[in-house]
Amino acid sequence: MLNKIKKSVYALTVIALSASFSVNANLISFGNTIVNNPENFEGFDRSGATSIAVTDEFSSNGITFNAISGNRGPTANINGSCNVGGLTGSAWLMIGVFPSCSVDNEVNIVDMIFDATVTELSFLFRTNNAANYLYETFLGQTQQAQLNISRNTVGSATQFLFSGEFDRIRFTELTNSTWFWVDDVRWNATAVKAPETLLLFSLGLCAIVSLRRMKAI
Repeated sequence: MLNKIKKSVYALTVIALSASFSVNANLISFGNTIVNNPENFEGFDRSGATSIAVTDEFSSNGITFNAISGNRGPTANINGSCNVGGLTGSAWLMIGVFPSCSVDNEVNIVDMIFDATVTELSFLFRTNNAANYLYETFLGQTQQAQLNISRNTVGSATQFLFSGEFDRIRFTELTNSTWFWVDDVRWNATAVKAPETLLLFSLGLCAIVSLRRMKAI
């Protein structure tokens, strides 16, 4: 009987500790993206065919998009007929694009702000002029120079992977005739664990203590 109890406690310990140390992976997908067919991008907001403020959609999910410069700011558009720079698609996060799907004449600066320090950030990216964008990362108010950036081609988009420590990434247009779209934002954070995770961790520690006491019996 005692052995069965020990096995049960051990199993609970493994489950509790595994859950408490699981990777804090987050995902915001702006739709069921089919990267090989930009005409079939689907949007996260299906309420209409006009732009909406992205901040209103995601500020409660650990990430906020904030316009630093430019009147249009970050918007999303689910208009499938949107044609910008000869590329047709719908419902990515758009920077530098009018709701009517035309390129604006402003230099836009947009921050992607996280609620916690991020160690990895991945997203799909499309632009009409890759040379006209500046990427910067910050931790607090300090610009982070030590950052690894890798790129992979995924269909008609580029997948970026930023790794380091930062809580904000800034996109800056270097000319007023450019635009970019972002989708499938994923990140790993080093935030304080959620209360339910801490509870599992505590249960795991209690189980370890119980096992040690049982061994002494």
